[in-house]
Amino acid sequence: RNSAKKLAELLLPVFVTIILLMYYNYMRFGSLIEEGCSQKILSEALIKERSYGIINPVHLPGNFYYFFVGMPIPVLKNDLSPVLKFPYIRANPWV
Repeated sequence: RNSAKKLAELLLPVFVTIILLMYYNYMRFGSLIEEGCSQKILSEALIKERSYGIINPVHLPGNFYYFFVGMPIPVLKNDLSPVLKFPYIRANPWV
């Protein structure tokens, strides 16, 4: 009985997380099991990107660059000086 209680305590967060993710997916996509990987509406850039294949070694150099070298984009006050303005940096949309 004690081991069953410990197992239930261990699995409760897993089940709660799965239920919350399923609810979130239903609210976003109208399906409990859809996670957004097979969306029908894709931008032109994503269509070109997927033409290379989702899992393909051709992506490795770009991924390596963005992971190790790519930096956030600074938000400048104007084009003449390197003075930053709030929020100071913005995320690169390709990362």
